[in-house]
Amino acid sequence: MPEIIDNLACLISYPTVSRDSNIELIKFLEKEFSHYGANCYVQYNKEKNKANLVAAFGPETEPGIVLAGHSDVVPTEGQDWSHDPFEAYVKDNRLYGRGACDMKGFIAAILTCLSKISETKLSRPLYILITYDEEVGCGGAKQLMADVKSFIPTKPLACIVGEPTLLKIVDAHKGMKLFKTVCEGKPAHSSLPEQGSSAAFTASRLMMFLEDFMKTQRINHKTSNATLGFSSPYTTINVGKVTGGSAVNIIPERCELIWECRYISNTDARQLTHSFENFCNKLETNCTHESFIKNTKINTEEYSMIPSLTPSEGSALPSDLDRLLRRITNSSNEQVNYCTEAGIYQAAFSCPTVICGPGSIEQAHKADEFVDLDQLDKAMMLIHSLITYCTEEMSAGVIACD
Repeated sequence: MPEIIDNLACLISYPTVSRDSNIELIKFLEKEFSHYGANCYVQYNKEKNKANLVAAFGPETEPGIVLAGHSDVVPTEGQDWSHDPFEAYVKDNRLYGRGACDMKGFIAAILTCLSKISETKLSRPLYILITYDEEVGCGGAKQLMADVKSFIPTKPLACIVGEPTLLKIVDAHKGMKLFKTVCEGKPAHSSLPEQGSSAAFTASRLMMFLEDFMKTQRINHKTSNATLGFSSPYTTINVGKVTGGSAVNIIPERCELIWECRYISNTDARQLTHSFENFCNKLETNCTHESFIKNTKINTEEYSMIPSLTPSEGSALPSDLDRLLRRITNSSNEQVNYCTEAGIYQAAFSCPTVICGPGSIEQAHKADEFVDLDQLDKAMMLIHSLITYCTEEMSAGVIACD
């Protein structure tokens, strides 16, 4: 266990907040993986200040296992940390630090298992993916998958994303779409509302529509016989940021909404966007002669999308790998409301994809983020088992999974 503590403390010491570069951490990981025999591929973003890393162990002409993680973490400003968030410390069998569970703990477990990988003759390749910008729209994973065959030429047997799940197997999560809606009106002195058109009043009507849509979704779920395992098994919507206006005595000319929807199926997402677009069109048309929001203009841009992870026919893990994961994790498949890079990998690889990693999502993004040390120990057991799965003995069926 001390080695994984040192490895995780080292990873946490790199302050890879999404707004900043992750290059130094990628260079460190590339050096470590290369030292233990990996073929490493680095893919830079356009600005050359961020990068993805692919480390390939074993014969790349065979189908293998992908272990995926992200390097970036969320900011710490405004949070009441007990210690420096980028200096890990251990207390009461927990390791604290930004990224401890989300998700440098999983990467640390991989680092700690590198010597076993180098000592093992793999008959199936083991790929390690480390991406940038997962926390701000999964831009790194999208870039990597756009050129994936340059790095992973053979369709994998399975992809395991090490996001924090308490090492339970998650085979489904919601998708997410991010939108920016701009309302344009006409400025005027606030004492003369008939001479202006309030973009803020227009935006308020849009927010009410979105709230009512979500309420209807929730009611429809309660009256149906849905058996989905999501704790919120319907499309959820959040208006996360509202900006507009310049002074209290000026009718605002512009108001901007940044909002998201989290959906289970593509049909749900299309229903929302179609209904919202129709409402905006009616508002623009019907308010031409209404005094306070006349001649309003509304423009909505979808600026990011993360696909859902959806179990489907033919997407099940190979039976021996499925038995191995269930034995190690002692869990059956679960579903979660949050989203990850897993849906991107599922679509690009067309292979079974699950989420399974150390730590709890309830600790992510908070002050004094932590991961239990026994979760790290269990993560190493999982990776060791996957290494064994990729050996010649496992391929020959000599090693039993039961």
